[in-house]
Formats: sequence, structure tokens, C-alpha cells
Amino acid sequence: MQRALRITSFRSALWGGLGVLAILGLASWAFDHGLFQPNIIERGQVSVNTGSSRVTARTRLLAIGKRSLWQVEVSPGDWRDCGHDCGKVLRSALNE
Repeated sequence: MQRALRITSFRSALWGGLGVLAILGLASWAFDHGLFQPNIIERGQVSVNTGSSRVTARTRLLAIGKRSLWQVEVSPGDWRDCGHDCGKVLRSALNE
């Protein structure tokens, strides 16, 4: 009796795990194909000094549901989350 109970629990866990993976895969596919577009609340720019030169990058404030986050574009099309210090993220990306 206990063995049958374990197999049922394992099967339930397996199907539950597969269901979660399917949902995450579908969400990722929708995001990659442009079906999910976050709202851009604000656009701006940040500049940092790198030795004798100055680098300026675009920033944007996104709203996703009730959350919002800042991102900086470290190279064309490569947006990275930067929290409250986009200059720090840009500096670290330049040093990579």
C-alpha cells in the first residue's frame, strides 16, 4: 500500500514539474517573439568617464505589472537591469 502511494506521489510531482516547465517555456517563447511588451515609463541616458573618454548610454524605466525597473543599454540591443546605479553597471560592462 505504501509503495503504490509513493509511485502516485512521484507521478504527481513529475507531472507538476513538467507543467511548470511547459508554462515557463511558453512564457519565454512569447517574450522572444514580441508577444509580451513591457511599458516604458521613462527614457534617459547615463554617462561615465573611462580614463580620458566619456561614454554615454541610453536608459529606460520599465513597468511590468506593479513592479518597475531601470535598464541600461550596454551595447545595441543588450539591455541590462541596473537598479538605482546604471553608471556602475555600464562601467562593469565596459571592463568586460
